[in-house]
Amino acid sequence: MLYNTVRWIIFFCIIGLVTLILNKTPVKKNRKIFKIVIIAIAVLCFTQWNIPFENYIYSFPTLEKSFNYCSTAKNAEIFGFFEEESSGLVLYESENGYSNYIAQKTTDGWKVSNVNTYEVECAKTEEEYNMLVYHVKNTSDRYVLISTDFIDEIVTVTDSEGNAFKYVEDENDFSKHTTYFHCYSGENFDYKVFIDGEEYLLK
Repeated sequence: MLYNTVRWIIFFCIIGLVTLILNKTPVKKNRKIFKIVIIAIAVLCFTQWNIPFENYIYSFPTLEKSFNYCSTAKNAEIFGFFEEESSGLVLYESENGYSNYIAQKTTDGWKVSNVNTYEVECAKTEEEYNMLVYHVKNTSDRYVLISTDFIDEIVTVTDSEGNAFKYVEDENDFSKHTTYFHCYSGENFDYKVFIDGEEYLLK
């Protein structure tokens, strides 16, 4: 929540500064300088909104504090904070549905997550399951998330590396949502998961 608040404050400060600059007679009369100022301000506003400057000057002591600073979810139900050596995963539900937050960890602490933190390497739907693989940039961490709203019973999920998946579940009056997840470190692009023994290639 604070992430957006900080950006709005910076935005209005920039607008105020620009207004002062544009009120100067030389700038008003010079259309070329006027256009350059407007373009520069637009680029600056876009950059500061999408690339967190906080990551260059500050690190959060915990994954939870990083999530709380960045999250805009209202009345979020947190299912867990799961930490690895170089990254972490938060699974939660908000008014927008089920979601996740992936942040990178450095020697100084936890960073703010943004579009440059990770990339989606695989996204597919297999029968009743939605499967996603996220690669945390600048690390070898890959998060595998398998979710379903159709299978009530807990199934056994393992991978080709011999790892067993953890899971979180949420049940209401209408359905039961379960997310199976695991983080593995490696460059195996022939990665497979097994759901009750049935094989799925995530590629």
